[in-house]
Amino acid sequence: MRELVLLYRAGLRSPLPLPLKTGATYAAQRARGTRVPGALVAAERDWVSERFDGEQADAEHVLLHGAGAPLSVLTAERPGSDERGAGWALDEEDRFGLLARRLWGRLLAAERQEQV
Repeated sequence: MRELVLLYRAGLRSPLPLPLKTGATYAAQRARGTRVPGALVAAERDWVSERFDGEQADAEHVLLHGAGAPLSVLTAERPGSDERGAGWALDEEDRFGLLARRLWGRLLAAERQEQV
């Protein structure tokens, strides 16, 4: 719960590069062992608008990043100094990946344990 509260507080200070579906897909792919490039390809399917609107078309993301913003607007931000260390994924280079795994990691791990 403490981790969620800290993410919530960080989001009150400034918008987090963490769209719901896109971040969940990325974290799920990484939890399955997919490397960063492959996980980003999967996450981009939720972000980009093609036949149906992706998350990039959601009003809050258009307001922050502009219409039709590429996934790179999420991956451009580097992690803060307080977003490293115990409990944080050590193999993520951008804030999007780091926050996605921080938010979804424990839930995904619990789901895997339930399925075993």
